[in-house]
Amino acid sequence: MAGIELLDAGLPDGVVGGFTSRAGGVSLPPWHELNLATHVGDDVRSALANRELVARRFETSSVSYPQQVHGAGVLVLDEERTGDRVLSSAGTSGADAIV
Repeated sequence: MAGIELLDAGLPDGVVGGFTSRAGGVSLPPWHELNLATHVGDDVRSALANRELVARRFETSSVSYPQQVHGAGVLVLDEERTGDRVLSSAGTSGADAIV
């Protein structure tokens, strides 16, 4: 495990965000390393451990993981929904962006 690679999202100063690659996680093949999805057949414990690695990489305990749907949906989070924990996609609709 070489560590989480965070790809630049080109966001302005003060905005935290980015894209991960598949490198740096704990999932075994065929999910290979940094699988973040809990619904694709990977061991859920591995996906949750990967999510914790991402949260640590972002230096936060509040990360949301909606189910990617390859559409135009945007999930808007507020402080009440995020709180101080890592959120799962449970109870959220699919989206391809989070603000």
